[in-house]
This record gives sequence, C-alpha cells and structure tokens, in this order.
Amino acid sequence: MNAVREFNSSGKLFGTSTAYLDDPDVGGVLYEDYDLADFAPGGIENADNVTANTALLREILEERYVTLIGQLEGFNDIRRTNNFLKIPLPAGKTDFPKRFLYSQIEVNTNPNVPKENVGLFDPVPAFKTPY
Repeated sequence: MNAVREFNSSGKLFGTSTAYLDDPDVGGVLYEDYDLADFAPGGIENADNVTANTALLREILEERYVTLIGQLEGFNDIRRTNNFLKIPLPAGKTDFPKRFLYSQIEVNTNPNVPKENVGLFDPVPAFKTPY
C-alpha cells in the first residue's frame, strides 16, 4: 500500500509533470507512508479499536473504493466482502444487489446457468461468506 501511496505522491499518475503538487487548488497533497502503529488499536487508522489486521483491510478496501469509484470493481468488493465498508444504501433500500441478472437468452441457451437462486439479491455461491 505504501508503494501505491509513493506513486501517487510522485505525480506520475498525471504524466511526467509534478506541477499539481504545488497547485494551491489541490493543496500540495502528499501521501505519507503508513507504519504498523497506525493500524494498532487507537492508531490513526483504528479509532474504533478493532484488530490491526481488520483496520489494515478496511484501509485497503477504502483506498480501492475511492480509486475505483464508478467502476465495476467497487461493486464486486461490496458484494464479495458483504459490504465490509458499510457503504450506505439508497433511501428506502434494505439490501444491495449481489449479482447481475441472467438474460432470458442466456438462461435458454447456456446449460451452465444455475436453475435456482438467480435473483438480483441472491448471493453468488463463491461470495456467500466474506473472506
């Protein structure tokens, strides 16, 4: 994770220019390395005193969620981890979708489509238990 943070601080994400680092609108954002104490109970990334491994996993998933916002991978992380990050649901909703629906032509022509539990809110068998 620190290697990714170092890459983001280098400016290479935006090409060869690092001018954005000095841009007053951006605020000179730099990523500092984490160390294990940051994830220990009471550390900067563990205010709720969970285990260090849980705090590290949460931070990794948060970084992925922010980096991949609007992409399919964020949806996959939410369903794969049973919404470990507790991403809020839209008003009036009680659950998030767990899979994509199979089209009728897929059901009619593909013998490998499951015949039961293929609703939008039925979990994919591989994702029934997170981690």
